Amino acid sequence: MDQSMNVRLAVQLLSNSVSKAIAYYYCENKYIDKYNWKNAAEMISLFNKWFDLFNTNSKFDYGLESYGLNLNSQNGILDEMSSFIEHMRKLNQDVLEHLFSFIKGMSGSASSNITALDSS
Repeated sequence: MDQSMNVRLAVQLLSNSVSKAIAYYYCENKYIDKYNWKNAAEMISLFNKWFDLFNTNSKFDYGLESYGLNLNSQNGILDEMSSFIEHMRKLNQDVLEHLFSFIKGMSGSASSNITALDSS
């Protein structure tokens, strides 16, 4: 698998659609609170915003403002990501394994290579 394919898969997984699906499921099924699904959805949303911030080619690319046009909001995203990275050591591997298992279960896929389209 080439490098661009790996990035594309990461962007699909860490997308706003996946974040919203997890947040919706969390709201509908409060019994899964012990796995920190709300935090996982917020983390995925942060990665999506961070990717979007660096993925603009023109002043307004797909409705997104290029860096510098909304500095307060954009620097807030950068600060939040910086803080997340600094505290990433606290992430528990079990939480991530449960997250990926959950996403795979939502897709109903037996394949270990799921895509964002599998969960729609």
